[in-house]
Formats: sequence, C-alpha cells, structure tokens
Amino acid sequence: MIFIFQIILSSFLLAQNQRSIVWVSNSESDIKEILNFKKEKKDNFNFTLVSDVFKDTGTDIELADYLNIEYPFFIVFYPSQSGIEKIKNYPSSPIVFKHFIKYFFEGNKFRGNGFFSRYPQIDKDNYYVFKDLGYKWVYGGISSASTSGYSDMDGLKTVYLEVLRSTYDFYSSSGSFFIIDDVKNGSSSVNILKEIFSNNNFNFLSVSSAVYVICQSTSVLTDNKYIFKCERQQNYISYLSLITSQFDNACDIDSDFIQSYLPLFDYYHNLCDDETDFSDDIRRITRQLYEKCQKDLPSFVYYDFLNNSYVRKYQKIVSSSSLSFISNSDELIKEFSIAKDNEKYRFSIEFSTDDIKGLEVHIYVDINKRRNAGSDSIINHNEKIDSLYSWEYSFVSNLKNVVFYKSGYRDYLRVGVYKVKLEKNILSFDLKQELLPGNIFKWNYIIVVYGGSNKLDGIFEMSENKFLAPID
Repeated sequence: MIFIFQIILSSFLLAQNQRSIVWVSNSESDIKEILNFKKEKKDNFNFTLVSDVFKDTGTDIELADYLNIEYPFFIVFYPSQSGIEKIKNYPSSPIVFKHFIKYFFEGNKFRGNGFFSRYPQIDKDNYYVFKDLGYKWVYGGISSASTSGYSDMDGLKTVYLEVLRSTYDFYSSSGSFFIIDDVKNGSSSVNILKEIFSNNNFNFLSVSSAVYVICQSTSVLTDNKYIFKCERQQNYISYLSLITSQFDNACDIDSDFIQSYLPLFDYYHNLCDDETDFSDDIRRITRQLYEKCQKDLPSFVYYDFLNNSYVRKYQKIVSSSSLSFISNSDELIKEFSIAKDNEKYRFSIEFSTDDIKGLEVHIYVDINKRRNAGSDSIINHNEKIDSLYSWEYSFVSNLKNVVFYKSGYRDYLRVGVYKVKLEKNILSFDLKQELLPGNIFKWNYIIVVYGGSNKLDGIFEMSENKFLAPID
C-alpha cells in the first residue's frame, strides 16, 4: 500500500513540474542556436516552434502551423463571436471558412501538430475544420482569469498560453502553458530560453505531449474581443462578414474562388489612412466574386460602407418552396415568410409585439428587376420605390383584410380583397398560386409598415436617393 502511495505521489509531483513553451520566431540563427543548445543538453527538453522560416521536419521538436495573417479574419466567418454589437446576429459562413483554411493548409503544405493564428476564435462551430485536417491542438488565445490551460472539444485541444517576457514571468507563475512571441515583440529570447531550459527541476514538453500529461483544463472559452485601430476597420469587417455569408450557400467554393476572395483582406491595414479611398477597388473585386457566383450585386455594395456602419437588419432565406426574412435584431417585423400550401401561397408576418393596433402593412413585389417596368408608388403615401425595383404586384392590409393590386400601363389596378387571419402578433393570408404565375421565391420584396404617427418601418433598404429598395 505504501509503495502504491509513493508511486501516486511521485506521479503527482512530476505532473506538477511539467511545462510547455510555444516559441514564435522567424530568426533562423536563433532557432539553430536553440537546437544546438538542445543537443548540448542531450535533448533533455522539448518545446513547440511556430515559424514561417524554419521548415526542417527532420528535427525532433514539435512544429505548429502558422497562419501569419495580421487581421481578425475569424470575425468575418463567425461574427456572432466577435463581441461587435452591430454584427452579432449576422449569419456564420462555415463553408467559406472551411475552404479558406484548407487553401492555406494545402498551399503551404502545412504538416504541424498544432495550428497557430494571432486572432484565434476557435469554438464549437468551427473546431471540426481543424480536427478534420489532422490537428491535435489549436491556439485559443492568451490565458486569463477565466481561461487557462486547455479545453477539449471532441478530442481537439484548445490551448491558452501565458505570455513570457522574462525568466521572472516563468518562475512566478503557477501556469503550465507559455508563449514567447519574438515575431510580435521584434526581439530575441535565446538567452531567456537557455536559462529556463537549463533548469532541471522542470520537465519541458511539446504542447501535444503536455495536454495528455498535465491535468489542467478549462471549459470556459474566451471572448477574444478585438480592438480596431479606427472605425473604418470595424465597418469593413462588417462589410466582409456580410458578403461572405451571402457566398456561403450560393456558390461553388473552390481554391480559385478563395484565391479571388483573398485580395479583399489586403485593404484592411491601410483603412485608417483617411486620405485614400479604396471603395472602388473593393467594389470591383466584390463584383467579380458575385459574377463567379452568378448572383446579383446587392445594393449595400454601393453605399459608403467604409465611413458608415451598415447594419444588416434581416437575413433572407430562400428554398424551392419558401422564402423568409428573419430579423437579426429588435425590429418591428420579426419574420416575413411565403410558403407553398397545396394550391395556395401562405403569406405570413410575425410582429415582435402584440401591440399592432392601427398598423397598415404593404407588400410590394418586383418580379423582374427592370427599371420602370412597373409602378414606383407607395399606395396612398408619398414615399417612392427605387425605379429599378418597380412593382408588378402589391398587397395592402389594415389587419382586417388585404387588398391585392397589379400595376398597369399608367397606374395600378385593384384586383380583389381577401380575408386575413390575425392571431395575437401574427398576420397571415392565402392566395391561389395561379394569381402569381412564375417563381415567386426568386422575386424581390419590399415590406412597408405605417403606424398611427405615419412612421415608416418594415423590411427594405433606403437607396442613396432615399427611395425604398429590397433587402438582398
């Protein structure tokens, strides 16, 4: 019994002295010096190296793949994790993200056990991409009071590292995972590393080995909130997130597409130079990407998206049998949808409040996106619709019934009046499919709501000439 206790105690004490250091360096001379020092010490220590210049896979040190991108690219694909209020409800883009990472993985012939990026945002929505590529661990960020050690997501370890700038940082810490980043700091830590690795009281392991030996873990993920240097950078990340989400389910994403997509990120670091306007160049690249996807260019591309924050209020979802607009924030209309129901179409509007008395709801339908091909009038009101989206059909409801209109050569015509169903905060009505021939789910829709104060609300954009346009 005493012998077993001694073994357990010995194992515990050994585990207490395990340490793992990630060293980020692009100095070939520094790396060679530490490797020679390792040989002098008869390989009695190990560590993990992150480097763009060192590619010698014949050494016995662990290498981590280095995605050396100096911008917060994760936010573009997973905006809900960004901490940015304006885009927290934007949809994620997991398909584009997967091809984005694979593009670098295959192009750079990555082969390390770990994945390192300066702007980590690894979570339950994207960890599988790294696991499928064969990584054992990914860098999760700098450790803090709530995040230290590592977390485990179905076998993939997310490791949080404590910053080392001196030997004092090492000896005064009770942590087990550390990072020395000479690339970021523009320094050389050879002397610090030699002194630390010379201490025989510690057992130095690679990260891959340490996560299976050190019993220190956390299940709390960090926010990794990014601080932008100027507002134009945040506005641009919002813009990139929005167009990327539109590509996610509408394009055949391959390496050629990613190669055409990547130049959009090149503008990020120069955006704080107010004297240079990159908008036209960004629009040109965006237009080419939409052409590759065979999609129409959305109206927000023409806005001043660098200097003014564009907020996407609704997410548009289209299938072969339905269309819906779902609110990304606290809008009056929570959801608008059209769905096939036997021989009818079911129109439905769900409001975010039960207090909808006195509202007047307008639905305008543009079937062909041809300028001046229909009416640009808002029925019984002074607002106008952008002539590119002139409507062929419209529906106006006072919550008791709905009036169906068709545009004519000079004016619009009243076709009929139909019953509506109102249940608390949901308004709905049915229409025979024969009254709306064509693919109704590919048309453009503008939903306008007037209240007692004549306030304008609904699902639409305001074009630069202050006319109403559909949300793309």
